[in-house]
Amino acid sequence: MGHEVHAVGLYSQLNPIGSALLEHKPHIAFNLLEEFHGYPLYDQHVVSYLELMKQAYTGCNPRGSPWPRIRP
Repeated sequence: MGHEVHAVGLYSQLNPIGSALLEHKPHIAFNLLEEFHGYPLYDQHVVSYLELMKQAYTGCNPRGSPWPRIRP
C-alpha cells in the first residue's frame, strides 16, 4: 500500500529508537517488543520512552502492560 517500514532492533540501548525517530519521523511505531535487555518486564519502560518522545505507537500503554510477569 506504499508504506515505508524501517525496522529497529533493540537489546539493551534506547539510542536506536531515538535515532530512528529523528531520522525517519514515523507517523506511528509498531511495538513488537517482547523483552528489553533479556528481561520481559522491561518492555513497559521502552513504551514509556515512546510516550516521552510523543511518538504514537501500537499496543498497550505502559500502565496497561501485563504485570507482574514471571522471569524465565
